[in-house]
Amino acid sequence: MLSVSVVMGTPQDRQTNLKRLARNADLVVVARVESVAKPPGFWSGFISSIQIVNYKVVEVLKGEQEHTLFSVGFIIDPGNPYVDPKEPRVSASLFQPGNRQVLFLKRAPEGPDAGSDSAKSHPYEYLVPHDELYLVKASGDTVETLRQVPSHR
Repeated sequence: MLSVSVVMGTPQDRQTNLKRLARNADLVVVARVESVAKPPGFWSGFISSIQIVNYKVVEVLKGEQEHTLFSVGFIIDPGNPYVDPKEPRVSASLFQPGNRQVLFLKRAPEGPDAGSDSAKSHPYEYLVPHDELYLVKASGDTVETLRQVPSHR
């Protein structure tokens, strides 16, 4: 079974890692999984494979999020800990509707491909890169630790 808690180590290490993630994020939010889009059906490779997860904001811990509902694109890479290890999709247990998560997010890039047909077919506000882990289970002590991090709201 895939573990939701991705910040490991001693309690002090865990707090340090959470604070580092919060400092580097554009938005830190406690959110509830509302729905998960249909899996793309293929792994990322030459072409990015992205699955959309729709969330509802429970609490904003850093940054600004004007809408209550938002979408996150998860890169479907077989090495990504969010991904089902056997099929090209996000983990069904991790992204079950109703699950609460703390997300550390960066805005989706607005580069030269932003207007392409590929980008239009993936309507997400935030993109979770495959080389970083940006979510943890929304436990009481995790949220409390993050409330202590100075933010620029």
